[in-house]
Amino acid sequence: MGKEIPRSSVEKALFSATAFLVIFNTFTIPFALPKLTRYLGAPFLPSSTRAYREVLDRIPQFHSVDTVKTLRMVDIGSGDGRLVSEAAKAGFQSSLGIEMNPWLALLSKWRLRKMKNSKILWGNAWDKVDQVTEYAPDVITFYGRPGQGLMNKFGTMVEQVGDASGKTIIVVSNKFHIPNWHLRQIAQVGDFIVYKLHSNRE
Repeated sequence: MGKEIPRSSVEKALFSATAFLVIFNTFTIPFALPKLTRYLGAPFLPSSTRAYREVLDRIPQFHSVDTVKTLRMVDIGSGDGRLVSEAAKAGFQSSLGIEMNPWLALLSKWRLRKMKNSKILWGNAWDKVDQVTEYAPDVITFYGRPGQGLMNKFGTMVEQVGDASGKTIIVVSNKFHIPNWHLRQIAQVGDFIVYKLHSNRE
């Protein structure tokens, strides 16, 4: 007969495995899984820094301005704050990220700790439309996903912000098209689809 494994060793192994799974799920599920239906959102799948820089470099062209120094940007579902950080480095007047994942929001705040003109809000973007409107952004970026009317909801939110602010807004969607916005599309930079929502006061 084989040698019997001590019960204490088995218990320790099971405890270690359980602890590992709890820790693993705690830190990975919020990054990888889509949000619950109530919080319509997308999983965390960051683009490269180079891709962000390419689209940010063309914002003056899209907005018909010489510099981004007078522009304000909002990133909906800002993940680890990479795009908000790059906007600050590019010279935007200010940049704001909204992220509902607490771990990513904390990571973003740490990333932006030395950037005075950048800020991260932790929470559900759909509950912060008033704050986005008050911010009066010139550029709104978003990473969405198909299904559950998410892209339609995003388009409606941006229209509300534009109507309230009276500003022309450059809207950048990462990978996915906003339904019925094809006439507003002005460019595509890599995976980024660029739209121009004209001011209702023009």
